[in-house]
Amino acid sequence: MKHRRLAFLTVILVLSGLTLSGCGALMRSATGPVMDNLALSIKKQQDLETVRQGIPSYLLFMDALVQGSPQDEDTLTSASTLLTAYAVAFTLDDQPDRARIMTAKAKDYAIRALAERSDEFARLWDKPAAEFGTVAADLDRDDVKYLHAAITAWGAYIKARPGSWADIADVPKLQALAERLLELDETHAHGAPHALMGVLYTLLPPAYGGKPELAREHFERALEISHRADLLTMVTYAKNYARPLRNRELHDKLLQEVLDAPVDAVPELTLQNALAKQQAAQLQAEADEYF
Repeated sequence: MKHRRLAFLTVILVLSGLTLSGCGALMRSATGPVMDNLALSIKKQQDLETVRQGIPSYLLFMDALVQGSPQDEDTLTSASTLLTAYAVAFTLDDQPDRARIMTAKAKDYAIRALAERSDEFARLWDKPAAEFGTVAADLDRDDVKYLHAAITAWGAYIKARPGSWADIADVPKLQALAERLLELDETHAHGAPHALMGVLYTLLPPAYGGKPELAREHFERALEISHRADLLTMVTYAKNYARPLRNRELHDKLLQEVLDAPVDAVPELTLQNALAKQQAAQLQAEADEYF
């Protein structure tokens, strides 16, 4: 035990020394594989409570890495992705104050990362939607993971602030980015670009610009790409499309498919599938009251 404590202390001192001496690139090269392995390990977990209790320590660690490399797009994106995932999974529904704090930080990190990749995005991301049109074309296939992280974090930020019309006014900018992501790689992250488009088209009711039938097409295409292994897309489809349109048959069919499916058919989807099953059971239990 004493040797393990000493080894851990040595690692901390080494990392601290690298930061203090300004060797940011060396620190990133040392921690990058560790964070990649950590992210993959988290994605493969089935025990949601273990993840709920364990991730906050790593969020603090990621904040420290960002402080050491505040302009490194990979560090910023990793931190944003972890923050967004935790906020959406564990705070969005029942801890609104925490959700607002965490999604604000996640959005800040993701936007800073994408701004490092694109001067056009850096110049226009906070301008009105009418001035945002040229941004998407400036991004290419090398920007896909940064683009995905920015859309996801920004979308979670808006979702954590229901009723904020100032934030809802940014939805067209998110749609422009999501459409570009779709053009660059529709299969990224098991069809995530289509799932994102489905969510964006259902953020607003039809009277205010929502397009539920287009959303349905994107949800279906996302499920086709993932071979229906991404259970969270099914839950989102049921919650964002079937419920508002009062389509009880589709709602129940999707939720039952989630509950019957294996959680680990695709190992890196295990955690989000475990979360999907939990959400599906809750939605199913509430269905009679809702419909």
